[in-house]
Amino acid sequence: MRSGFVSLIGKPNVGKSTILNLLVNKKVSIVTPKAQTTRNNILSLIDGKDYQIVIEDTPGLHTAKTSLGKSMNKKVNEAIEDADIVVLIISSHDAIDEVTLGAFLKRKIDIVVLNKIDLMRLPEVNDAKNKLHNLFPKAQLIEMCAKDGFNKDELLNQIIKRLPIGPKYYPDASVLKDDVFYAKEIIREKVLFLLNEEVPHNIAIYIKDIKRKKESMLIDANIIVSKDSHKGIVIGKNGQMIKKIGTKAREELEKYFNKRIFLELNVKVKKDWLNSSRDLKELGY
Repeated sequence: MRSGFVSLIGKPNVGKSTILNLLVNKKVSIVTPKAQTTRNNILSLIDGKDYQIVIEDTPGLHTAKTSLGKSMNKKVNEAIEDADIVVLIISSHDAIDEVTLGAFLKRKIDIVVLNKIDLMRLPEVNDAKNKLHNLFPKAQLIEMCAKDGFNKDELLNQIIKRLPIGPKYYPDASVLKDDVFYAKEIIREKVLFLLNEEVPHNIAIYIKDIKRKKESMLIDANIIVSKDSHKGIVIGKNGQMIKKIGTKAREELEKYFNKRIFLELNVKVKKDWLNSSRDLKELGY
């Protein structure tokens, strides 16, 4: 059979998580309109009759200004080095030139996906394709509109075509993360959606405890912020914002775990946690 490790890489907010979820046919990576949503490398499996793909979503490669940012970039570099196939995702809003894409030019790139082509006119698509062919002459170029599923099968077929002969690495097609990870990610997604730009990406989620029962689950979690001023924003007037966050998160957690969820949320301040190696380790980064 064919099997191998595939890494999805690119700059922030190009649609890597959307493409991962599309290929796996399940929501395994959180998706928001904000850049740098993904902070960890997220592994999932795609099983076929005669192939197994271990596919990895990665944080967006960016200019790091914090210890968290440097940790995210390190994860991207590790994913590229370990992959059998590297898929570079380019968005329609990216400038396609050596300056913007310089971090990827000396990398092993097997497939280049031009995503969000629904936002481009035909002459713009053709111009972008010509530039990408010049920058990545050895890579297969695929146009996509991931949010609509356009060209999903073409991307999957091109990945399968490039898989090396190998063993079945995992016995069952499943998400390779635990309950704690996904509880954290779902809560964080709702915070990012509901707070818009009021609180930037300086929030994290810490799961204090999970108690599992046959038909229900109790999740006790802290929303971590880095400034005192952000605590009040997350809580909201008369506690309305944290109530909204809890309601939205609970609804999706119940879908994900297929159980009744009791969710306890509190807001805690950890000043400058983004630059604390101790805090980053405790928070799973």
